[in-house]
Amino acid sequence: IFVPYNKNQSIQEASITNKYIDKIIESLETGNCRDTLTLLHELLERQRALKQPIEHIKNIGLQICSLCSKLLTNHNISFSKVVENGESVYKEILQSRSINHLSEILKNIVKTVSVYLSPAERQNSNIIDRALEYINNNYKENISLQSVADNIHVNSSYLSRLFRKKNGETLVEYITRMRMEKAMELLKNANLQIFEVAALVGIDDPAYFSHL
Repeated sequence: IFVPYNKNQSIQEASITNKYIDKIIESLETGNCRDTLTLLHELLERQRALKQPIEHIKNIGLQICSLCSKLLTNHNISFSKVVENGESVYKEILQSRSINHLSEILKNIVKTVSVYLSPAERQNSNIIDRALEYINNNYKENISLQSVADNIHVNSSYLSRLFRKKNGETLVEYITRMRMEKAMELLKNANLQIFEVAALVGIDDPAYFSHL
Protein backbone atom coordinates (compact mmCIF):
# COMPACT_ATOMS: atom_id res chain seq x y z
CA ILE A 1 0.00 0.00 0.00
CA PHE A 2 1.36 3.39 -1.00
CA VAL A 3 1.92 5.71 1.95
CA PRO A 4 2.08 9.33 0.76
CA TYR A 5 5.25 11.26 1.46
CA ASN A 6 3.26 14.47 1.27
CA LYS A 7 1.29 14.69 4.54
CA ASN A 8 -1.08 17.22 3.00
CA GLN A 9 -2.19 14.81 0.32
CA SER A 10 -5.85 13.91 0.64
CA ILE A 11 -7.02 10.39 1.39
CA GLN A 12 -8.83 10.43 -1.94
CA GLU A 13 -5.67 11.29 -3.87
CA ALA A 14 -3.69 8.62 -2.02
CA SER A 15 -6.39 6.12 -3.00
CA ILE A 16 -6.14 7.16 -6.66
CA THR A 17 -2.36 6.73 -6.55
CA ASN A 18 -2.74 3.26 -5.04
CA LYS A 19 -5.17 2.27 -7.77
CA TYR A 20 -2.74 3.44 -10.44
CA ILE A 21 0.09 1.44 -8.89
CA ASP A 22 -2.13 -1.65 -8.68
CA LYS A 23 -3.09 -1.29 -12.35
CA ILE A 24 0.53 -0.84 -13.36
CA ILE A 25 1.55 -4.07 -11.63
CA GLU A 26 -1.48 -5.98 -12.93
CA SER A 27 -0.69 -4.84 -16.46
CA LEU A 28 2.98 -5.78 -16.05
CA GLU A 29 2.03 -9.24 -14.86
CA THR A 30 0.46 -9.90 -18.27
CA GLY A 31 3.58 -8.64 -20.05
CA ASN A 32 1.63 -5.77 -21.60
CA CYS A 33 4.31 -3.12 -21.95
CA ARG A 34 2.30 -0.52 -23.90
CA ASP A 35 -0.58 -0.33 -21.41
CA THR A 36 1.83 -0.32 -18.48
CA LEU A 37 3.81 2.60 -19.90
CA THR A 38 0.58 4.50 -20.54
CA LEU A 39 -0.54 4.01 -16.94
CA LEU A 40 2.88 5.04 -15.64
CA HIS A 41 2.83 8.19 -17.78
CA GLU A 42 -0.66 9.09 -16.56
CA LEU A 43 0.35 8.60 -12.93
CA LEU A 44 3.46 10.76 -13.19
CA GLU A 45 1.68 13.47 -15.18
CA ARG A 46 -1.00 13.55 -12.51
CA GLN A 47 1.68 14.17 -9.90
CA ARG A 48 3.16 16.90 -12.07
CA ALA A 49 -0.24 18.56 -12.52
CA LEU A 50 -0.82 18.48 -8.77
CA LYS A 51 2.65 20.00 -8.28
CA GLN A 52 3.64 17.26 -5.87
CA PRO A 53 7.18 17.59 -4.45
CA ILE A 54 9.82 15.42 -6.08
CA GLU A 55 10.42 13.52 -2.82
CA HIS A 56 6.78 12.45 -2.85
CA ILE A 57 7.08 11.24 -6.46
CA LYS A 58 10.31 9.39 -5.63
CA ASN A 59 8.35 7.53 -2.98
CA ILE A 60 5.91 6.40 -5.66
CA GLY A 61 8.87 5.33 -7.82
CA LEU A 62 10.38 3.28 -5.02
CA GLN A 63 7.06 1.56 -4.44
CA ILE A 64 6.71 0.65 -8.12
CA CYS A 65 10.33 -0.54 -8.27
CA SER A 66 9.86 -2.71 -5.18
CA LEU A 67 6.70 -4.30 -6.58
CA CYS A 68 8.43 -4.97 -9.90
CA SER A 69 11.22 -6.74 -8.03
CA LYS A 70 8.68 -8.84 -6.12
CA LEU A 71 6.87 -9.66 -9.35
CA LEU A 72 10.06 -11.01 -10.93
CA THR A 73 10.95 -12.92 -7.76
CA ASN A 74 7.57 -14.66 -7.93
CA HIS A 75 8.71 -16.02 -11.30
CA ASN A 76 12.18 -16.96 -10.01
CA ILE A 77 13.83 -14.09 -11.88
CA SER A 78 16.47 -11.91 -10.22
CA PHE A 79 15.62 -8.22 -10.47
CA SER A 80 19.24 -7.12 -9.98
CA LYS A 81 20.44 -9.38 -12.80
CA VAL A 82 17.91 -8.51 -15.51
CA VAL A 83 17.25 -4.81 -14.86
CA GLU A 84 19.96 -2.41 -16.02
CA ASN A 85 21.81 -1.08 -12.95
CA GLY A 86 19.42 -3.23 -10.93
CA GLU A 87 21.64 -3.23 -7.86
CA SER A 88 21.77 0.57 -7.70
CA VAL A 89 18.41 1.53 -9.19
CA TYR A 90 16.88 2.43 -5.81
CA LYS A 91 19.77 4.82 -5.23
CA GLU A 92 19.23 6.32 -8.69
CA ILE A 93 15.56 6.93 -7.88
CA LEU A 94 16.47 8.66 -4.62
CA GLN A 95 19.01 10.83 -6.43
CA SER A 96 16.58 11.92 -9.16
CA ARG A 97 16.14 15.65 -9.43
CA SER A 98 13.22 15.77 -11.86
CA ILE A 99 10.08 13.89 -12.84
CA ASN A 100 11.51 13.38 -16.33
CA HIS A 101 14.61 11.63 -15.00
CA LEU A 102 12.54 9.51 -12.66
CA SER A 103 10.19 8.67 -15.52
CA GLU A 104 13.08 7.39 -17.66
CA ILE A 105 14.30 5.14 -14.86
CA LEU A 106 10.84 3.67 -14.28
CA LYS A 107 10.15 3.24 -18.00
CA ASN A 108 13.35 1.24 -18.42
CA ILE A 109 12.34 -0.98 -15.50
CA VAL A 110 8.85 -1.50 -16.91
CA LYS A 111 10.18 -2.36 -20.38
CA THR A 112 12.58 -4.94 -18.99
CA VAL A 113 10.09 -6.54 -16.62
CA SER A 114 7.40 -6.75 -19.32
CA VAL A 115 9.81 -8.63 -21.59
CA TYR A 116 10.63 -11.20 -18.93
CA LEU A 117 6.96 -11.66 -18.04
CA SER A 118 5.64 -11.90 -21.60
CA PRO A 119 3.88 -15.22 -22.40
CA ALA A 120 6.57 -16.18 -24.94
CA GLU A 121 9.37 -15.47 -22.46
CA ARG A 122 7.64 -17.50 -19.76
CA GLN A 123 7.28 -20.42 -22.18
CA ASN A 124 10.98 -20.20 -23.07
CA SER A 125 11.92 -20.09 -19.37
CA ASN A 126 9.80 -23.17 -18.80
CA ILE A 127 11.63 -25.00 -21.60
CA ILE A 128 15.02 -24.13 -20.08
CA ASP A 129 13.87 -25.17 -16.60
CA ARG A 130 12.71 -28.55 -17.94
CA ALA A 131 15.98 -29.02 -19.82
CA LEU A 132 18.05 -28.23 -16.72
CA GLU A 133 15.96 -30.55 -14.58
CA TYR A 134 16.42 -33.41 -17.06
CA ILE A 135 20.19 -32.82 -17.29
CA ASN A 136 20.58 -32.60 -13.51
CA ASN A 137 18.72 -35.89 -13.09
CA ASN A 138 20.41 -37.75 -15.95
CA TYR A 139 23.98 -36.41 -16.33
CA LYS A 140 25.30 -39.85 -15.33
CA GLU A 141 23.70 -41.30 -18.47
CA ASN A 142 24.74 -40.98 -22.10
CA ILE A 143 22.77 -37.80 -22.77
CA SER A 144 23.09 -35.34 -25.65
CA LEU A 145 21.37 -32.28 -27.04
CA GLN A 146 19.07 -34.52 -29.06
CA SER A 147 18.14 -36.78 -26.14
CA VAL A 148 17.38 -33.78 -23.91
CA ALA A 149 15.24 -32.21 -26.66
CA ASP A 150 13.39 -35.49 -27.25
CA ASN A 151 12.61 -35.93 -23.57
CA ILE A 152 11.20 -32.42 -23.11
CA HIS A 153 9.47 -32.56 -26.53
CA VAL A 154 11.05 -29.59 -28.30
CA ASN A 155 13.05 -29.16 -31.49
CA SER A 156 16.78 -29.70 -30.83
CA SER A 157 17.89 -26.71 -32.94
CA TYR A 158 15.46 -24.42 -31.15
CA LEU A 159 16.56 -25.75 -27.76
CA SER A 160 20.22 -25.22 -28.68
CA ARG A 161 19.68 -21.57 -29.70
CA LEU A 162 17.45 -20.83 -26.72
CA PHE A 163 19.81 -22.44 -24.20
CA ARG A 164 22.82 -20.49 -25.47
CA LYS A 165 20.85 -17.23 -25.47
CA LYS A 166 19.60 -17.76 -21.92
CA ASN A 167 22.69 -19.27 -20.28
CA GLY A 168 25.60 -17.86 -22.28
CA GLU A 169 26.91 -21.34 -23.09
CA THR A 170 25.74 -24.24 -25.22
CA LEU A 171 23.76 -27.09 -23.73
CA VAL A 172 26.67 -29.48 -24.40
CA GLU A 173 29.08 -27.09 -22.67
CA TYR A 174 26.73 -26.99 -19.68
CA ILE A 175 26.56 -30.80 -19.49
CA THR A 176 30.35 -31.05 -19.68
CA ARG A 177 30.87 -28.36 -17.05
CA MET A 178 28.38 -30.02 -14.73
CA ARG A 179 30.04 -33.41 -15.17
CA MET A 180 33.47 -31.92 -14.43
CA GLU A 181 32.19 -30.24 -11.28
CA LYS A 182 30.71 -33.54 -10.10
CA ALA A 183 33.96 -35.32 -11.02
CA MET A 184 36.01 -32.86 -8.99
CA GLU A 185 34.00 -33.80 -5.94
CA LEU A 186 34.31 -37.53 -6.62
CA LEU A 187 38.07 -37.28 -7.19
CA LYS A 188 38.47 -36.25 -3.56
CA ASN A 189 37.68 -39.88 -2.75
CA ALA A 190 41.06 -41.64 -2.91
CA ASN A 191 39.34 -45.03 -3.25
CA LEU A 192 37.94 -44.25 -6.70
CA GLN A 193 39.90 -44.86 -9.88
CA ILE A 194 39.84 -42.38 -12.77
CA PHE A 195 37.79 -44.72 -14.98
CA GLU A 196 35.29 -45.19 -12.14
CA VAL A 197 34.84 -41.43 -11.70
CA ALA A 198 34.42 -41.06 -15.46
CA ALA A 199 31.66 -43.66 -15.50
CA LEU A 200 29.92 -42.07 -12.50
CA VAL A 201 29.58 -38.76 -14.37
CA GLY A 202 28.38 -40.32 -17.62
CA ILE A 203 31.63 -40.55 -19.63
CA ASP A 204 32.49 -44.04 -20.90
CA ASP A 205 35.93 -43.18 -22.32
CA PRO A 206 38.55 -42.60 -19.56
CA ALA A 207 40.97 -41.03 -22.06
CA TYR A 208 38.35 -38.47 -23.13
CA PHE A 209 37.53 -37.88 -19.48
CA SER A 210 41.21 -37.19 -18.72
CA HIS A 211 41.37 -34.82 -21.70
CA LEU A 212 38.38 -32.89 -20.36
